[in-house]
Amino acid sequence: MEQIALTMLNCYNDIDFYISGIETYIVRTAVYSYCGASMAKHKTTLRQTADILAMIEKKDDLLILKRLIESSLNRLTDFQRLLIKKAFFEKISKDELTRTLSLTKRTLYRRLHSTVNSFAKSLALEDFEQEWFYENCLSQNWIKTIYAKAKLIA
Repeated sequence: MEQIALTMLNCYNDIDFYISGIETYIVRTAVYSYCGASMAKHKTTLRQTADILAMIEKKDDLLILKRLIESSLNRLTDFQRLLIKKAFFEKISKDELTRTLSLTKRTLYRRLHSTVNSFAKSLALEDFEQEWFYENCLSQNWIKTIYAKAKLIA
C-alpha cells in the first residue's frame, strides 16, 4: 500500500495537466468528427465516439484520484500535510527539508515514512480500493511510470 500512496503523492501535481490534455483531445476529436474530417484516416464516427468515451473515463478516474488524495490529506496533521507539501508537491530536496524543518536526516526519513503510512491509512478510511487503482490508474502510462519508480528514499 505504501507504493500506491507514494505514487498518488508523486502524481498529484500533474493530474490537472493530464485532465486538461484529455479535455483538449475530447474537444478536437468531437470537432473533427462533426466536420467530417478525421484525426486518423478512415476512423469511423463510431470509433471516434468510443475513443471519446474512453477518454472521458480516464478523466473521471483522474478526478476521483485527485479527490481521494485531497480528502486523505485532510485527515492528516498540519505537520504531516506540510511535510507532504514540501517533499512531494514542491519537490524540495531532503537536505533542504532537514535545514528548513530543523530535523536530522534520520528523523526526517522516519517522519516521511510515518506520514506516508498515515496517508495510506487515511486512504482506507475513504473507501479506497486497491483493485480500482490497479485497473484504472495504472492503465495510464504516466501513472504506471511513477508507480514503477515510487520509493520513499530518493
